[in-house]
Amino acid sequence: MRLDAVLIRDPGTPCHVNGAGLDMRGERPGWLSHWVPSVDGWWMGRVTYSITYADGRRVPLTLTDQLVPAYALRPRHDGSRPTT
Repeated sequence: MRLDAVLIRDPGTPCHVNGAGLDMRGERPGWLSHWVPSVDGWWMGRVTYSITYADGRRVPLTLTDQLVPAYALRPRHDGSRPTT
């Protein structure tokens, strides 16, 4: 999933770097368990994934059953399921 598509900054908002924060850049593997429609016809995936910390901690933050907009998801080509 595309982390940068999940967390979108408001234009003009100042950036305050936090060296111990979550690295919300790039892509992370995840496991899609369901597709969920919204009332307006948008699709969201129910996804379990992990996010690494910028300071290099060994254990990432694992998020379980999070709703993620479909535009932030793409198929994985190796067919594997990530380990958490």
